[in-house]
Amino acid sequence: MLVDVRNANNALCREWQAILEEYAKFEHPSKPQLDNVVKKAKECLAAFDEIAMLEPEKYVQNTLIYNNCIAVVDSVEDLNCYELKEGEWKRMSFPVSKSDLKIPGQKDSWEEKRKNHQELIEQEYWGMNEADVALRAELKEEAAKLQAQLDELKAEKKSKGFFNFAEKGEVKERMKPFKEELAKVNKQLDSIDDRVEDYVEERLRELGKSFTQLDF
Repeated sequence: MLVDVRNANNALCREWQAILEEYAKFEHPSKPQLDNVVKKAKECLAAFDEIAMLEPEKYVQNTLIYNNCIAVVDSVEDLNCYELKEGEWKRMSFPVSKSDLKIPGQKDSWEEKRKNHQELIEQEYWGMNEADVALRAELKEEAAKLQAQLDELKAEKKSKGFFNFAEKGEVKERMKPFKEELAKVNKQLDSIDDRVEDYVEERLRELGKSFTQLDF
């Protein structure tokens, strides 16, 4: 039986939203009531994971699906529950943790699963932008050399006596051009990383028009 992954994702999102809305109706939800929501969350997470694995090569849609898994976990961690003490309702501290929402037999976190698929989108960018690949490699090498030179100067500065302010100041002056050049190189690297991030966001945004995304 073929499963429409998009429709399955969207249905799970509606189901989870309905579960949260129902829980919100309780003025002072109890721990057993919260435990029931945790149980349902595990079921939703398992279902999200299952539909993602139906088409493992479709890394864009699977990134969106695992974004929803992360949203489910975060929304459960934000839920409160109460216990009656001496005639007053007291909110319980940290009634849920991420460990409560791991699927048995799973080693990776939901963040790691999302990252694994998102990295494939990034590789898609690198495959279409060979110039950025080459430039990034050059800049990384240059940054490493500048950092090594700075580290040598830092060691030299540290070797000076604590009260030898004149010599320490002289070394500090020699460090300035290296720091300035490293800042320029890192700015260029950040610019490339921003282009990659923009590409990933655009790919997710485009498919996200038809794939419901949980946002609480």
